[in-house]
Amino acid sequence: MAMKRLNYFKGEFLNKDDFEEEQNYHVDMLRKHNENLHKGGIAAGLEVPETFEDGTAVIGGTDLLIKRGTAIDDSGRQIVLTEDKRITASTIIPAGSIQATFYLIIYYHEEPTDPREDNPGKLENSRVKEEPVITFVEVLQANDPKKPLILATVTLDSNKKITKIDINGRKYASSRIADRSITSIKIDSGAVKKEHLNIDIFNNLLSSPDGTIGIQVDSPNKIIKLTSQVATGVVEFSGFTPSVKNVSGLIDPGFGPGPISVIMGLDETHTSNKQVFIGASEASGFFNLPDVLLGALVDTSTGNFRVGMRVNGTATSPIRVRWWAFKPGQDKGTLVVVSVSIDPFNPSLRPGRTLQFEANVTGTGNKAVDWSVQETDGGSITNTGLYTAPITPGTYHVIATSHADATKSGMTSVAVTEDITVSIAPATARVFAGDQQQFKASVTGSSNPGVTWSVKETKGGTIDNTGLYTAPAIAGTYTVVATSKADNTKTATAQVEVQPKVAVTISPAEVNLFSGKQQQFKANVTGSADTGVIWSVQEGSGGGTIDGTGLYTAPSGIIRVLEPIMAPSISEPRLSPIVTGTGLTPITPPTTIITPITPVLSPGIIGTYHVVATSKADPTKTAVAIVTVTMASVSISPAQVTMLPGRTQKFTATVLGVPDTRVNWSTTGGTIDATGLYTAPVTPGTYQVAATSVADSTKTATSSVTVTPGISVSINPASTTVEINKGVQFRANVTGTTNTAVTWRVQETNGGSINTTGLYISPGTPGTYHVVATSVADTTRTATSTVTVTSIKTDLEKLIEKAKDTDKIAKELEKAKDADKTAEKLAKEIETGGGITPIINPGPIMSPEGGSTFDGVTNGRAFIRPEERPDIGTITQPK
Repeated sequence: MAMKRLNYFKGEFLNKDDFEEEQNYHVDMLRKHNENLHKGGIAAGLEVPETFEDGTAVIGGTDLLIKRGTAIDDSGRQIVLTEDKRITASTIIPAGSIQATFYLIIYYHEEPTDPREDNPGKLENSRVKEEPVITFVEVLQANDPKKPLILATVTLDSNKKITKIDINGRKYASSRIADRSITSIKIDSGAVKKEHLNIDIFNNLLSSPDGTIGIQVDSPNKIIKLTSQVATGVVEFSGFTPSVKNVSGLIDPGFGPGPISVIMGLDETHTSNKQVFIGASEASGFFNLPDVLLGALVDTSTGNFRVGMRVNGTATSPIRVRWWAFKPGQDKGTLVVVSVSIDPFNPSLRPGRTLQFEANVTGTGNKAVDWSVQETDGGSITNTGLYTAPITPGTYHVIATSHADATKSGMTSVAVTEDITVSIAPATARVFAGDQQQFKASVTGSSNPGVTWSVKETKGGTIDNTGLYTAPAIAGTYTVVATSKADNTKTATAQVEVQPKVAVTISPAEVNLFSGKQQQFKANVTGSADTGVIWSVQEGSGGGTIDGTGLYTAPSGIIRVLEPIMAPSISEPRLSPIVTGTGLTPITPPTTIITPITPVLSPGIIGTYHVVATSKADPTKTAVAIVTVTMASVSISPAQVTMLPGRTQKFTATVLGVPDTRVNWSTTGGTIDATGLYTAPVTPGTYQVAATSVADSTKTATSSVTVTPGISVSINPASTTVEINKGVQFRANVTGTTNTAVTWRVQETNGGSINTTGLYISPGTPGTYHVVATSVADTTRTATSTVTVTSIKTDLEKLIEKAKDTDKIAKELEKAKDADKTAEKLAKEIETGGGITPIINPGPIMSPEGGSTFDGVTNGRAFIRPEERPDIGTITQPK
């Protein structure tokens, strides 16, 4: 299948996918190149030194230093650490781990970053950050998709301080070169010790323009021949001890099982007078190599090897060793030696536990080893490699020494940690269905106190990560389990007895009672064989009493009398009359002080109380009934009323304090029905209407009804005659009510007008009209006066009428003079009055002052008192 890459042309429309495809193409091609031409590993840098740049020791501290560098993983991804990184070891320990020794690994990681809001309301990441992850792991997983690389093996003490850094497990990147023709190049290195050649020489060999590849050594002639199938890489040794063997981690050159040859050279340049030549070319720079012994420990069963190094004397640290591995046809200068490795490597174990070790011996057909423990009290191991840990926690070392070469051995550390124990409190519990119980776990023998909570039975309830257990709805015995996070083989259990949940109810749940009355309550208990309850009143004895059967008695309606209220001073009213008279002694009564005595109900009687039923099986379960204790009261509206005989009035009764608000109606006069509709009797008088509570017949309210005589209205004058456009004053007389007010009106539309005082003005048209007075107290009561309106009389007609009236009066006076006794008697009566005594009102007579009325006599003589009359003009009194 062909590969495609983007081909741009002028005017092409490009979108996001095009640019991403361009990037992906180049990234994929680079990774395919790395994957196919290189074996994954560290390419440069990424050292884990034992000292910081300021000279401070890493060992004994809490922080690690990882130097900047580059690596390639087995997927061809480049791992680049752009700057030195300092990490606190305790922050990268796997959660729940109890081990003391960890693999420090690095792996490729990328994540989107730099968000931008180019589209409103939508964030998009504009960059992809490639930053490696550095962390601890307990075990290296096969086929891990992250493809991690080992930087070092780190051992920590119980305080999380670093005690050891082992870089022997580091894997370095190597090169794969395809087969080509074989040629030879002679290299004269002069007096180079042990034939360890400068790294620059071999780099030039691998990149020679003549197409030569591969390496083979002819040691006596100092000739290196190029062969097929070559891999190369670098191993770094730091913190080594002079004159002691140092072994690298396992290296896989990628050839598969079988024998391989390895050539090694020091990647170190020193000033010297020696030069190295490759053909006619001169290598740049000078070198002077330290006295170093190098060896390759090859495992032919896997095709893997380790680089061994021993420095005789002192040398600069670190020392980098470049290696070349190849499949030999005939290796005259082989450097393969015996090596021993132990599996498992750096395990952890509990005190007294056993562990089977296996020794891997390469470089010889004799695979036998002798097993031993370095520390005297570090436990024991059999000749088959079965190790038994000591009782005392600590770090110990198991050694396997080759029978073929006693100078060759392998060693691994064993971390013996305190045995973990788990306990739960409480160990047993009893809860009701649906209730909760808090459990707590205690973990000893580990720095990780965490546990995982669970319930053994499928339907045994639930428990959260804090140990809070919730019982199921079904009764039974269940098991709560706490499992140590440090060691999931360590558990503790607690037994939980779940009982049916007790529930209590009271019947009736709410009741209204009068003071002193009784109510029988009943309790129903479920969820327990013991259905007994204890009865009580929440408010104590003040809230009533209840016996063992649930019979409740409301508090009694005790009456108490308030203390007399003495007014400090009362100015009015005072009863202080003084009585005097002939033969009497004056008496002055003392000032009266009002001392009210008012009976009232005790405030502890009326109110709301609570009857409580408490389960005997579970005293935390109760039920409460509400008791409202009341005193009935009745009121009537209206409280008093005045009405006419035979009329009706609707009364309303309000009953408080009892649920039954019905009343019985009664009256001392008249009739009233069940709805409160009252009919007044015919006979006037004062009567009582009563409403009596049906619930409590001792509670009654009354209303006073005053029945008055029937209202009557009369008008004075009852009839009159008046000229057009003249005025007449009417007066109304109302009886049968205290309200004597009337409203005035003219019956006919054009019959004139009348104001609120009864002053009538006749219309301009003669005729007969009617003035009506209506009682305000009873609008059905009216009186009517007939008004005859005539046309205007001439002056002569009026004068004649006046003359007739005057002549009539004169005749009457003459009769009075003839009756002396009568006149004298009249005169005396008038004189006794001391003024003018009205005797008649004959109507108007002529007067120069205007209208007048003859209304009195004095000493037998009549006087004329002028009176303004709107219906009389100014006339001259006759002589």
